Amino acid sequence: MLIRYIPSFRLVNVLLMLGSVALLALPLVIGTERNGAHSWITVGGRSFQPSEMVKISLLISLCYLLAKRKVVISMGFAAVCVLILAVQNDFGTALLYFGTALVLGFAATGSLLLVLAGAGGAGAAVVLGNMLLPEKFARAMSRVEIWLNPWQDVQGAGYQIVQGLIAMANGGLWGVGFGAGNATVIPEHYNDFIFAVIVNEFGLLFGLVVLGMFAFIVIRGIMIARGSRTVFHALLATGCAAMIALQTFVIIGGNIKLIPLTGITLPFISYGGTSLVSSLCIIGLMQGVSARNAAGVDQDRALAMQGGDGL
Repeated sequence: MLIRYIPSFRLVNVLLMLGSVALLALPLVIGTERNGAHSWITVGGRSFQPSEMVKISLLISLCYLLAKRKVVISMGFAAVCVLILAVQNDFGTALLYFGTALVLGFAATGSLLLVLAGAGGAGAAVVLGNMLLPEKFARAMSRVEIWLNPWQDVQGAGYQIVQGLIAMANGGLWGVGFGAGNATVIPEHYNDFIFAVIVNEFGLLFGLVVLGMFAFIVIRGIMIARGSRTVFHALLATGCAAMIALQTFVIIGGNIKLIPLTGITLPFISYGGTSLVSSLCIIGLMQGVSARNAAGVDQDRALAMQGGDGL
């Protein structure tokens, strides 16, 4: 509905940007800490992550600005959002925001220099931050150390990764059966390590099917982008596909020890109401762009028919 019937976000984009920054910063004022990240808000006994909700407004704002060739403003807005998340120790979501912004920046400009500059600037910021504020980056650095050698502390810091690897190895090709595995011994198995549970109980082949499902969503998003009639809608479909792809890569890559583990969810599968809602909203944005594309094709067909009648 949002994409199908709103012709332009020019009047609401500033409000979206300001609202995004305010909502991201809200946990710093009234938020609660969970698993080392101060990024949760609890209301009436229920908690949610504002960063999940901001994913939608971030996509819309970045795509609108880049469609208007306001590259510096768009990257500055993304940098502010990433900085707020870094202050909250929510490095997983910060990485997701940062990666999506770089993909959209490259899609809009075709400039590899922009990507290299962004990656270099982020790397320099991490190094400088670790030097100046080592206590702030201690948790992130410890995750890198655990990733490099989880076996050095099997019963302590490396327990989660080691148990995840063991669970996936025990699953084999076909799995041990629904509810029959021992993957529940993994801390946070219902969100951070849900892919390890899937492979353990249903096997590696089923895990590949899950990856294929996400690949299908991403490919479909790219196809929708290719069929878009405006730069904004093409970027929006691209951004939605990129966000799903990056989030899937980050969490599954952490499960299989390809990259350091970060605390984000696997879209549509991990436990978490806010994450599920934001993922469904991203699919809704893609579907809205697809509907706009289909409406444009119908209009062209109607014009062609009118032209034929005139002849």
